[in-house]
Amino acid sequence: DYEVWEQSIQTLANKTIKHPNESCDKTMQLEKIANMISNYDLANNTPMQGLSFIQDLKIKIQEIV
Repeated sequence: DYEVWEQSIQTLANKTIKHPNESCDKTMQLEKIANMISNYDLANNTPMQGLSFIQDLKIKIQEIV
C-alpha cells in the first residue's frame, strides 16, 4: 500500500511540476491583465472603447490558457 501511495504522489508531483517556468509565466501574464483592468480609466472612455478593451482582454486570456 505504501509503495502504491508513494508512486501516486510521485506521479502527481511530476504532473504538477512539469514546467515550473510555464506556470510562473502564466501567473505573471494574468497579473499583468489584472493590472490593465485596475488601471483602465472607465470614466474617460466611450462604450465602444470599453468593448474594444474587453475584446483585447479576452484575446490575451485565450492566449494564456
